Amino acid sequence: MGSFAFWVESLFFPLIALTINAVVRWRARMPQSAPADLILLLWVFDVAVILKADTFSQFSELLANPNDLRAWFVIVLLVNVGLWMAIFRIEYMLARGTASRTGWFTQSRPRAMILCFATSTVAVVTSTAAFTMG
Repeated sequence: MGSFAFWVESLFFPLIALTINAVVRWRARMPQSAPADLILLLWVFDVAVILKADTFSQFSELLANPNDLRAWFVIVLLVNVGLWMAIFRIEYMLARGTASRTGWFTQSRPRAMILCFATSTVAVVTSTAAFTMG
């Protein structure tokens, strides 16, 4: 049947993250989007690394100590949650037509799309830096 930790990281947390994303977007009457969904995927990856840092630490020269790797990915998870909220806010303002009255980043659709892409890129880099650097 497998251990409980296996089911939490493989099924339970991804379902919780997906449910949070779906409920927030449904309540705001917003469609799913690729940048937000990419960051949602990275949440699941971050939690998997936090739960299995002993296994993942062998793939990181920069953070070879499992506790250091855990600490890094707790911070990365919090950053990714903030990035997800930023992307949601940008998309919400664009969809509601309030973009012209608010920040510089949503005054045009191309600028907002580039910002969402850049935000997603930051999320990918922070989530993979521990394994690609060093």
